[in-house]
Amino acid sequence: MKTNKSNKAASPPPLMALSKIKNENLVKQKQLMIARKAAAVFVKKGYEKTTIRDIAKATGLAMGNLYDYIQKKEDILCLVFDLYHQVIEDSVRSPEITAIDDPVEQMHAIIRIGQRSVRQYRDEIMLMYRLSHLLPPAYLKRVMKRERRHIKQMETYIKNGVKKGAFKVKDPYFAASVIFILQSGLATRGWTFERKHSRKKTDNLMTDVITKSILG
Repeated sequence: MKTNKSNKAASPPPLMALSKIKNENLVKQKQLMIARKAAAVFVKKGYEKTTIRDIAKATGLAMGNLYDYIQKKEDILCLVFDLYHQVIEDSVRSPEITAIDDPVEQMHAIIRIGQRSVRQYRDEIMLMYRLSHLLPPAYLKRVMKRERRHIKQMETYIKNGVKKGAFKVKDPYFAASVIFILQSGLATRGWTFERKHSRKKTDNLMTDVITKSILG
């Protein structure tokens, strides 16, 4: 009996279950909007100082309407994490990438899309690194699992490149992990490039480092 309870606690409910609304598409759209607006407020004011009223104001929703889509502030933090990971998962499996046969060209596309996503979701990534310790243990476990799943997908692309003789990598999983960390660094440490290099030059140099130094 104890084991069953533990297993149940380790599996958080889908974020759809946080809502009182039954229209799944509407809930996804609203929760996406709430996550993006709330992330900007969290970054500006800090998570602890941000109130539900602040989030309602940022989203343009009345307090009562906001509670139609979430139950508490902690839920919004979980939404932010899920938002970014879903974007990454969708991007690495997009036809823009999977339709490319040449491993080098494919990797260039992956890097390009990854860097675009990192910049687009910079606030969400900053929050992920600052506030992951505030997630409920079950949600933190899910976040870590989703990150590993993304890295495993990158590993698959690298292995394909090794098989075709395009890459020289001893440990594809480690290489995929390093790429994930490097690209995330554009959000957390990207300011170090801003006065030295343009965005285009930074992207080109990052691509060069990944394809030549990491993938050989």
